[in-house]
Amino acid sequence: MHNLAFWMTQPPLPHIEIADDPGFCRVMLDIEHGTFGLDAMDRVIPFCRALGMTVYARARQDFATLRDQLATEGMI
Repeated sequence: MHNLAFWMTQPPLPHIEIADDPGFCRVMLDIEHGTFGLDAMDRVIPFCRALGMTVYARARQDFATLRDQLATEGMI
């Protein structure tokens, strides 16, 4: 099995489906530079996990509350 990963700055689900087809198994959500909001993460993270992907999120330092919330919910 390949250990491929991809980086997302926008939340469209079709991009994830396309990446899943060739075997990407990890995704990095760029919350710092991208257009992700909490509502998008509520859709994107479970969708990635349903496809068997490991999800990582990158956020600015001042997003500590968001990181804590995501970690508490097991999203990162």
